[in-house]
Amino acid sequence: MMWSEHDQGNHNTLSVNYQFVCQTPQAFTELKTDWFSLFPNTEAIKIQAVTDDKVWVDTLIRAKSHIQW
Repeated sequence: MMWSEHDQGNHNTLSVNYQFVCQTPQAFTELKTDWFSLFPNTEAIKIQAVTDDKVWVDTLIRAKSHIQW
């Protein structure tokens, strides 16, 4: 996990990497988070995900806090 604070304004960046190992990856079809409820000042979460056969990039916001594939 990496935390950095920029000098301009009150902008903070948190980088987190997660790795999931799944016995049935075909059943893993969405990712949901409660992050925005726990940390209400969060504006957006950038998602970069890779599986054996897919790569995607998305941005989560409070109104859209999950991705499906």
